[in-house]
Amino acid sequence: PAGGEGADADAPSLLSLPATSAQHGEHDEMQRGPMRRTVDRLRAEVGEQKSQVADLKKELSCLSASVNETARPCCESVYGKYKAQVDELKAKVAKQPPVALPAEPPANPCEETVKSEWDKALDDLDFKATCRNADFT
Repeated sequence: PAGGEGADADAPSLLSLPATSAQHGEHDEMQRGPMRRTVDRLRAEVGEQKSQVADLKKELSCLSASVNETARPCCESVYGKYKAQVDELKAKVAKQPPVALPAEPPANPCEETVKSEWDKALDDLDFKATCRNADFT
């Protein structure tokens, strides 16, 4: 049968192909072996570095959280202190006969004292700018 002859004719080439490809395979393996080892080593190093970066990020977020926890009460107490001073000065001003606080220095020495204390407190409140990032509301 023709089919049988065809199968026999293909057989030698089929048998010889694996042999040659195997030889090429061994040769390629010898070439690729060290390269593959290098790639594997580099992949492992990259993986290690990625996990180190992840650890550092975790550490950093913990640190920033603890800094916020430490700084916030400090900022709040500073802010509270200055707010109390301003409230006190507002009360003092409220007890005075009603006066507008003009931009130019007032003639009355009593008004002058209240105004200078008020300005001082407002200047002191600028110190609160260091805590600007904290939300005190």
